[in-house]
Amino acid sequence: MEPNQNKQLLLKIVESAEQLDAQLARETVHQEVFQAHNTALRSRLEQFAVRLILLSPGDYGMAAEELLWRKVYYDLNTLRKTKGALMDCWSPEDAFQEHFKNGINVYHHIFFSVQAQFELKLENYIYWPSSQPMNQARRAGSPSVEEMAWARKFCHRCLLRIGDLYHYLKEFTDSGEKQAKLYYYRALSLIPEMGLPFMHLATLAGAKFYYVEAMCFYQCCLYSKVPHAGANLGLEQISLKIEDVYRRLPRRPLGKLGPEQKGREDVQRLLVSFVYLQSLLKPNGRRQPELERLCERILEDFQLCLSYLSIKDGQGWARGPGAEQKHGSLLPNQVVFQMIILCLLTLENLKRAKAELSKTALSFSLVFFSQIVRLLGRNIQAALQSRLAPGRDETP
Repeated sequence: MEPNQNKQLLLKIVESAEQLDAQLARETVHQEVFQAHNTALRSRLEQFAVRLILLSPGDYGMAAEELLWRKVYYDLNTLRKTKGALMDCWSPEDAFQEHFKNGINVYHHIFFSVQAQFELKLENYIYWPSSQPMNQARRAGSPSVEEMAWARKFCHRCLLRIGDLYHYLKEFTDSGEKQAKLYYYRALSLIPEMGLPFMHLATLAGAKFYYVEAMCFYQCCLYSKVPHAGANLGLEQISLKIEDVYRRLPRRPLGKLGPEQKGREDVQRLLVSFVYLQSLLKPNGRRQPELERLCERILEDFQLCLSYLSIKDGQGWARGPGAEQKHGSLLPNQVVFQMIILCLLTLENLKRAKAELSKTALSFSLVFFSQIVRLLGRNIQAALQSRLAPGRDETP
């Protein structure tokens, strides 16, 4: 496509975007968002944007994709979150579901087409039986190294967009969260040095397991070769929230509790205290008796809660603090693994800064790890005894 034609097509996209902005500014937008003229405007912008992306990759394609994402999908999700109940009255959930599902199809097409044009051989990154790329035409001649690098980053962006669209579907479908996480990890595997997928994973995790997951992903983002500055802000927000939760923790058992409720209380206390401790272990922190006592209490709670690793049929935490799922471990293996990662990254951060608290973090981490190793040793011993003498008691 000629440069002038590229500009004309981009101008048409910008014009459609401006008209959508005008509609969003209307007080009655919650009533009109899925009316025919608005739907037609979004469809027009989508068609022009996809055409420009596939026929003229590069700066024009990136600009077109940004407008496609912002005006057709992101703004609608933002509108739904800000208008709340008003949107539910005028725009049925089915309309939003179909719109976001259509967006997933669009980005599948874009991904397949771009990777085909630039011969990236990334077909295995997306499994979609009905996928038929809109344009599989190869570029004239072999793509240059620079062009292939650009295309790889563009496909990386597409995977994140698909993950975000599944994230939007999270409140409508049970599979939304699982699929979103899958595509974020695929983006991470495509360009491992990019920290941005960790940001998306942290946002998706939210307050699950009292911010253990989110804090781990933010820290991983900061330690990526290409970190994202927003991770620091995310960690600051977690620090403020977890301090409030920690201050409100009951210091004494609230009456006699059943085994399952006691387990939930124990794990809650452990996770909240652990995240609070990680928020305190900063390069500018100081060693204090209160911090030492906090470390001791966490290690005692952790020793107690390790027994909950094997509980598979109790109430879980997978939907966040205070929310329950039908089945799941109170303290899943994955959460313990993320706690280990947090200990290592926090310790590395303090050592790099030659901070006073590095010794405290090291002592805590060594005892923390030793408890896990002892549990693994007992489990291995029990498994071997079960194999060698099936009829004997497995308890060491």
